[in-house]
Amino acid sequence: MQQAEDITADCFVKLWQNSQIQIIENVRGYLHITAKNACLDHLKRLRIHVKKENELNWLSEQEQRNLFEIAEIKAEILQV
Repeated sequence: MQQAEDITADCFVKLWQNSQIQIIENVRGYLHITAKNACLDHLKRLRIHVKKENELNWLSEQEQRNLFEIAEIKAEILQV
């Protein structure tokens, strides 16, 4: 919900900034396209974040397995 409010506020800020530079004839269409693009950008960033988080989790699991294997090898050596 907060992200939607932030995107909406950003769209109105962009509208205000661009109206200073150029004449926007179709305000409703401008806001619609700006909001759509902002939502797509947000989803892209979210997808990248989730992907990186999954990669970190996978690397952490691999590290745990490696530590476990090292501990097993040490235990075998100490038993000999």
